[in-house]
Amino acid sequence: MEPVPVPVETAPTPSAMRRALRRARDGRTLDAAEAAVLLAARGDDLDDLTAL
Repeated sequence: MEPVPVPVETAPTPSAMRRALRRARDGRTLDAAEAAVLLAARGDDLDDLTAL
């Protein structure tokens, strides 16, 4: 029996993260793709997101 490949999630691009953080910071409506980008926030981006 062969192992089932586990999908590797790709990290969002830095520009996508900046855009989603900027829209969240500005209180604008986020679409599903932007929300998914923010779910991948780590490190400084996560600090910025949780400071909102």
